Amino acid sequence: MSETGKLAAQSLFETGTLVLFRVVDTHTELSPDKENAFVRADLVFEDDDEDTDPEEIVEWAAFGFLFTLALLSFHDARPRGISELNYQPNDAFTIADFFDCLSF
Repeated sequence: MSETGKLAAQSLFETGTLVLFRVVDTHTELSPDKENAFVRADLVFEDDDEDTDPEEIVEWAAFGFLFTLALLSFHDARPRGISELNYQPNDAFTIADFFDCLSF
């Protein structure tokens, strides 16, 4: 990864670890294959100042928060089933990977 990419990734990671959030609700659901389950969490961004609107926090925190979740998920992932064929032990999650897969 380029030096610029490293700095950008570090900045996003720092932002993602600084934002305060609260878990509002969680749901456990079966995946379409009915063999695995996943957890869906509803979150809300917060601030020490209770008068701060969560939408204001989203403006500066959303990309960093999402990048941090993606980065931690990437490092925690393990090959399962046939995905082991594509597993690369020295692979790294880059900021380019993040933005390539980001969609609304």
